[in-house]
Amino acid sequence: MNGDMDPNAQRFSKVMGACHEAFAPYNVILEEKKKTVQGTLDQFFKPIGQRRQQPESAVDVDVPQPSTSMM
Repeated sequence: MNGDMDPNAQRFSKVMGACHEAFAPYNVILEEKKKTVQGTLDQFFKPIGQRRQQPESAVDVDVPQPSTSMM
């Protein structure tokens, strides 16, 4: 196989060794990522029960509400 890539087998071996050494940290990261499973966003939310709607009369429009603006 070395002869197919480069007629100078010694040079090819040296370059391939340097490449494997240079990319070794990335291979470790890749293997770690393969072990982890990406979850869904659903795991961060709590399920809520059936929502109850308030009757329209629950809000009294005649009662003055405090102002939210700064004076």
